[in-house]
Amino acid sequence: MIEQGSAGDLRPVPTQDRQLISIMPVKTMSQPEKKAAFDTSVKALAAIAESHPNKDAFAFPAEAISFRDLNDKSTALAKALLDLGFKPKENIALLAQNSIHWLIVQLAVAKAGMVLVPLNTYYKVEDLTYALSHSQARAIFFTSAFRTNRYLELVREATKQSKNNPTKIIIGGRAEQCLSIDDLIAQGATSSTALPSVEGTDNAAIIYTSGTTGFPKGAMLTHEGVMANGRSIFLRLKIGFDDRITSIVPMFHAASFCVGISGCLTVGATFLGIEAFDPVEMFEIIQRHRATVHIAVPTSLRMMLEHPRRREFDLSSLRVGTCGGADVEPDMLRRCEAEFPIPSMVQGYGLTESSGLACCPEADDPSRFEAAGLPLPGYSIRVADPENGAILGHDAIGEVQIKSHLIMRGYFANDEETRKTIDADGWLKTGDLGQIRPDGKLVLAGGRLKDMIIRGGENIYPAEVERILFLHPAVTEVAVFGVKDEHFGEIVAAAVKCANVTAAELSDHCASRIAKYKIPTRYFRTEVFPLTPSGKIRKVALKEMATDGKLDVLA
Repeated sequence: MIEQGSAGDLRPVPTQDRQLISIMPVKTMSQPEKKAAFDTSVKALAAIAESHPNKDAFAFPAEAISFRDLNDKSTALAKALLDLGFKPKENIALLAQNSIHWLIVQLAVAKAGMVLVPLNTYYKVEDLTYALSHSQARAIFFTSAFRTNRYLELVREATKQSKNNPTKIIIGGRAEQCLSIDDLIAQGATSSTALPSVEGTDNAAIIYTSGTTGFPKGAMLTHEGVMANGRSIFLRLKIGFDDRITSIVPMFHAASFCVGISGCLTVGATFLGIEAFDPVEMFEIIQRHRATVHIAVPTSLRMMLEHPRRREFDLSSLRVGTCGGADVEPDMLRRCEAEFPIPSMVQGYGLTESSGLACCPEADDPSRFEAAGLPLPGYSIRVADPENGAILGHDAIGEVQIKSHLIMRGYFANDEETRKTIDADGWLKTGDLGQIRPDGKLVLAGGRLKDMIIRGGENIYPAEVERILFLHPAVTEVAVFGVKDEHFGEIVAAAVKCANVTAAELSDHCASRIAKYKIPTRYFRTEVFPLTPSGKIRKVALKEMATDGKLDVLA
């Protein structure tokens, strides 16, 4: 066993600033956990609002808000919610793009002792109706529209269809049969209603995971789990009060909710927001505000690294960057560190159910490109055989499993899925594939257990084949999956978005890099992949399309 341890209005940003913004089976265990300084966002915000009231808490290209104003406005809104008759422990939904009002709602719901249900901004009527009904949301905060998303129409239709008919509260402007968030904040500012006590063990949020099959599941996260995650990551990466953090991740996502936002509230750092990711706007934000930390995903990093205008901007203030996801490419992280530049790029690993990241390297870890690092305080990691559940030794690929009192409490109103995901000993079965090195650091094999292809008894991990195909200059996007075969049981297939290239050329490209049995025997060309609301490729749908002859064969 290896052990490791006064309320003011939102103030506009000045015009000039708008240019932005033989080995025994092992598991890796964390160090004894240090008690978090704050086990709720309520306590963290109150402390920083008192010590540094005028410091910017969150800044967007067009507006900013201080810690004091954020504290005052969220308190007022919390009182207004209680005055409307909503009770502590009840669920309140939020459908909105990244904004300062998003944060006001999040913190108001926490102060009122209620539970936030942050909704994916890509939801359509069916997704939204399900989430509102399943979560039993008593109210929904929402913006009227963002870009091509007409949320007002969407919410009206979804609430009409949902079982509980939640109260509609619009952010910005007014609409029929909707309350106004601005009116509620004004009313709450004069309310004498007392706020309830909020404990770390109380539920903070129900975050619905998109999944690639079936309806999404709502992970119940506690305040202490959320706050401990942000604090631990910021400590490990030495992110503090003077830092300015940028993130491309939507606020409804655990990477923002559990890491970026909670971390900034804990240490008093400033969060530099962006409504939706755009490479040039992000360059402008980094340059204008001298951002020091950048939170990203592989797709956004690649877009920024290869953007033709990147060298027009001074990005030298950056010192730390994080990237999450099983498809992180070590070579891309090296390039980002050297060319972006971001002097310390690290990859982390976690999921919604683990309350954010479970592993993260230190900023100067020599293996930070290849490995996701050691577990964070309070977390233990092990790898198990996907077929028989046996705990595997060093360097053996299997299912990554996580144990911690900080992980999700379970799936809301879904005991069956909770039992499938968390075993009797408290281990969370992630469904992700990885291995633990002799030094205890986690290395992701890439891909999901359910995506594994079994060809004639041989296990094939699609992510490995995808990485090889992606190296071909003609391939811009790829998804590898299994299709039924009478002889082998399954054979390897690949759907590619590509320039002029033949199937034979792609197979030749793979032949010198991976074993023959892993090389796809069927190739399909596609311009559009079936996606989940969070943008993940639905491989189950690809399999069905291939079986039904709905994919174009690549000759």
